[in-house]
Amino acid sequence: MKLQHIFVEKLFGYLTYNIPAHGTLQELTLLYGENGTGKTSLLRLVYCILSSTGSKGYKSLVSKYAFREIRLEFDCATVIASRPEAVDGSFEICIRTNNETTESRYELLAAEPGRVTREENPATEALHKHLEQLNYKVLLLPDNRRISGLADFLSSPISQRLLGRRTQTSRSIRQQPEADFLSHDQIDLYHPADLEPILLALLGLSRDKTIRAGYIGSQSADGIYLHLIKRLSKTWNTGASANLTKAELIKRINTLNQTTKTYEKFGLIKQSLPDFAKTITDIEPTNEILSIVALYLDVIEARLEALSEVRQSLSTLEETANHFLNHKSLSIGIDKIEISNSEGTQITPDMLSSGERQMLYLLAITTLASDSTGLFIIDEPELSLNIRWQREIVSAMLQCANNKNLQFLLATHSFEILAAHQESVTSLTDQ
Repeated sequence: MKLQHIFVEKLFGYLTYNIPAHGTLQELTLLYGENGTGKTSLLRLVYCILSSTGSKGYKSLVSKYAFREIRLEFDCATVIASRPEAVDGSFEICIRTNNETTESRYELLAAEPGRVTREENPATEALHKHLEQLNYKVLLLPDNRRISGLADFLSSPISQRLLGRRTQTSRSIRQQPEADFLSHDQIDLYHPADLEPILLALLGLSRDKTIRAGYIGSQSADGIYLHLIKRLSKTWNTGASANLTKAELIKRINTLNQTTKTYEKFGLIKQSLPDFAKTITDIEPTNEILSIVALYLDVIEARLEALSEVRQSLSTLEETANHFLNHKSLSIGIDKIEISNSEGTQITPDMLSSGERQMLYLLAITTLASDSTGLFIIDEPELSLNIRWQREIVSAMLQCANNKNLQFLLATHSFEILAAHQESVTSLTDQ
């Protein structure tokens, strides 16, 4: 599901926008406009309209703004918030699926602007359920850096274990097995000063992926033995193992050994392949032994393939963050994240500069969110960043997203960001 177009009619009673003016929204959209053109308000409205979270006051916030219509067009659905006139207060949300002739309308009555209650609006539960069924998640990072929507991207129990503690003897960020679960409200309070819980969430997500990959890439014991029996039977009956040679297996083992090193770095896998190579070299293996070793290598290759996405995600985040860090380095594994200074001494996230925390915060959240289909909305990504980092941060985030499922909607005043991504800029010009 992709957001393709945003139409705003009479925001504040007088501003009308088509975003983008031509074509459709792509992976990245940068909104630029003078102060007072409604960039921040527009970002908040898009988030609040699409959010499927109840009891957070998002629909109440929508009622504070005067507008005639805000239409969010996707490739398979359209979500419209509208009123008869460009005023604040009560409004209606219509959800229309493109391949259906029916549409669902939800009237939201505001006793006063900024107050949409469940008691007066029993349909809000059905509305939020309908929005959730669209399976399009939205994340908002406003200018105050109090993030909203992160809990929706942390779907697994492991990735929601954020309340870990550092030990007294180590400054590594480690996932704690007995960590408490955070409520939706608590998760949505984090900002760059609270970088450590975000990194802990990243550890949880990585471990969750690794566990799932273990199921995908490994066969059950019964399956392994069954496969082995079939292979040996084929060997004895037809001499099929004649295609397996000692030299070919050793070459395959050495190739796999080099590959597994990139996985071992992140704690994803640990194999004793050099021992296998030495043993095969020192003996004259029978066809049966060659078949057993070949099967073992098949299992390793299947697991590596299943873990490749996790490895790529962690590797990209580590390399990208270290590109920015000066006299410091980031080291990531599935059970710990370490930050060290140029002397090799481990430091805690709160010892980073505000710009370093901001950079790492943006990259870590992007990595967390990249697993889902959705929209990452950011107001002024350039905050606390120097000129060079402003020029490079958006490209770094796109690299960490590493797919086309996550879209970015950013509002910025940074000419460095705008110049680096001219093809993605939409100027807010009143229609």
